[in-house]
Amino acid sequence: MTVLEQLPSNEQSCVENLLPFEILYERYYTRIHRYLRAHLRNDDDAADLAQQVLFQVWVKINTYQPERGSFATWVFSIAHHRLVDSYRAARSAIVWEPLYEITITEQNPEDMVIAAESLARVKALLDALSEAERELLALRFAAKLSLGEIAVIIGKSVEATRKQLTRLIQRLHGQYHQQN
Repeated sequence: MTVLEQLPSNEQSCVENLLPFEILYERYYTRIHRYLRAHLRNDDDAADLAQQVLFQVWVKINTYQPERGSFATWVFSIAHHRLVDSYRAARSAIVWEPLYEITITEQNPEDMVIAAESLARVKALLDALSEAERELLALRFAAKLSLGEIAVIIGKSVEATRKQLTRLIQRLHGQYHQQN
C-alpha cells in the first residue's frame, strides 16, 4: 500500500489536482517547522530545514515501510536526523524564544511584565534540561507527535516514553512552583 492510498478518501480525490509534494507540505510543514523551530536559533533556519526535510521525504517516499511505524513517525525520524546533521554543522543550541511570541497578545502592561517574568523562569528551566529532555519536549509539544511515534524515534517503549515524559513534566512543574 502506498502513502497516497493511506490518505483518507476525501484527500485521495484531491491527489489528481495536487502534486504529492503539495500534500506533504499541507499535512506536515507546520508541525515540522514548529519542531525544528524549538531547536534552532531563528525562523529562517527552521524554515530552510523544514523544506529540506519535506524534499527528502518526497524523494524517498517509496522507501517508507508502513510495518515499521506510522508515516508521521517516519517523517519526524527524517526531521530528527536532519536536525542532528545541522547541529553537527552549526553546533547550535535549543532556543525557546518563540514561547514569548506565542503568549503576547493584547495585554495590559502589568500583565505583559508578569507574562515576561513567567516566561523567563520557564526558559531558564528549559535551558537547564539535558539535550535528550529538550528533544522529548520538542517532539511532544512542538511536533505534536503521539507517545508511540516518539517512542519509535527515541528507541524506547511507549510505556518508558510515557513515564519519562510524565516525570519530566512533573519535575519542571515542581521546579517552577518552587521559584515562586
